[in-house]
Amino acid sequence: MSSGSRGDVQPFIALAQGLKNAGFDITVVTHESYRPFVTGAGLDFRTLGGDPRHVLNTPAGQELMESGDNIRVFFQKMVKLAEPLVIEVARGALTAVADADLVLCSSSMYFVGEALGEKLSCPVVFLSLQPMAPSREQPGVFQTPLSPRFKFLERWGYFEAASVVGLQFYARVYRPICNRVRSEVMQIPPRSRWFRPQVFKNGPLFLYGYSSHVVPRPGDWSSTQQVCGYWIMQPRTDWRPAPELERFLDDGPPPVYIGFGSMPFDDPTQMQALLIEALERTGQRAVISQGWGSLGAAGWPDSVHLVGDVPHEWLFQRVSAVVHHGGAGTTAAGLRAGAPTIVVPHIADQPYWGRRVQTLGCGPAPIPRKRLTPSLLAAAIQQATQDPAIRSAARQLGERLRSEDGVAIAVDHLTRALAGLPQKESLAAVGS
Repeated sequence: MSSGSRGDVQPFIALAQGLKNAGFDITVVTHESYRPFVTGAGLDFRTLGGDPRHVLNTPAGQELMESGDNIRVFFQKMVKLAEPLVIEVARGALTAVADADLVLCSSSMYFVGEALGEKLSCPVVFLSLQPMAPSREQPGVFQTPLSPRFKFLERWGYFEAASVVGLQFYARVYRPICNRVRSEVMQIPPRSRWFRPQVFKNGPLFLYGYSSHVVPRPGDWSSTQQVCGYWIMQPRTDWRPAPELERFLDDGPPPVYIGFGSMPFDDPTQMQALLIEALERTGQRAVISQGWGSLGAAGWPDSVHLVGDVPHEWLFQRVSAVVHHGGAGTTAAGLRAGAPTIVVPHIADQPYWGRRVQTLGCGPAPIPRKRLTPSLLAAAIQQATQDPAIRSAARQLGERLRSEDGVAIAVDHLTRALAGLPQKESLAAVGS
């Protein structure tokens, strides 16, 4: 069960395919717009309801994008904006999983998954594309880096303390909508405003769909927190690129890829002009994904080719660098392809992945969306495509990532965790 953009859904489809191949009876529960994607992957589908794309394209959604670099304001605006969607999603989820023996729930839907487990007396395993559990060893996803004068705090448990405080804020902001779900949809008692960090130590199993080569697993995590590696779909044997795209790729040096996924633009024309100017400054060709940003099809030079839905795993092996918003799934695809990466973060976990790319040496410093200019983007493209150290680091990391099988590791963790458990017994016992 997953909600959100394609990047929030595709890794779980990959995991579902692996579980089906291992003998599990799997159904994917997500938004109706992804039905063809799920059934095309050979999986059963049930609808979750709701349309996050519609929400983001409203004026309030645009306002949310503008607050992306202020985590506190971002979450407050997001909860208010998403409340009707969350209620609709919770109703759909209750219907869709009522007969399940086990629910695998995206961590972005944590409070819905927690309520479902209580309502149905059903075990719930949480799946996350980002680190969730607090640790003394590394910063949380939503922590901003400490200035040099305060770096000494890291030795005194700052990372863990800040993560716990952040989780409490997150729980407090979500409490009203969480308890609406519990009372109106699930008919179960409300929960406390405080989030128990112990849930990551003696609670349900969390499986993480990213690589320890990208974010090392902290040594102070409990056995209920397992990093598996990226969950990558197997290539579709019936997919073929459009002849126009193949001709464009063959007609010159490898282009730069530019795409911002589900991130909408308040002014697509302005963004188009920015991208064209940056490319002219660098002399680069580009494949540009229209994504959810509604970039127009007219007015592009011959050195640009627009694409819609093209598998990143196929395309990113054929480009010189990737420029994107820093979504977890797109970041994974770029790093696995060994492509130098430029992250232009907008919201949520995207600044975190931009910093990880820079720390790994696989790309220049991220450029926040609000600060993006043609000159900054051009300089980043030049650095990513010309710096031998970046190209070497990206290539070596890609080789390591492609050698992993995150789906197989996740299937193994689930198989061992569930062995011997009666149906619908709480998985809290696994970590206790």
